[in-house]
Amino acid sequence: MEANSVKIGWILMLILGLYRIMASISFVTMQGEDVSAGVSLATTGIAIIFVTLASYKKAEKWSWWCLLVIGIAPLLSCSILHGLDVWLTIGWILFILAMVIPAKAILGKKSE
Repeated sequence: MEANSVKIGWILMLILGLYRIMASISFVTMQGEDVSAGVSLATTGIAIIFVTLASYKKAEKWSWWCLLVIGIAPLLSCSILHGLDVWLTIGWILFILAMVIPAKAILGKKSE
């Protein structure tokens, strides 16, 4: 079951990274004045994808903590600045599921 939870977690995190890149394109093209939010979402989306494919997929403990920081900062700032809307709520749900589902398998294992 632990291997399945890690697999589900990294797939959800990969989807979140891709979702953020698509959201950044939307911010820049549809809301041209909000370029900083688009850049923030794009860079965190790319970082999430790289960390996910490099180490979160292998259930390395440091990657869970890294993705916690990388993932929550833009969500909090967007929630504070723009309020909750449907798309931000989807981002929160993806992030929480991707972090919680594999948490026991990743954080509970011994450090190597």
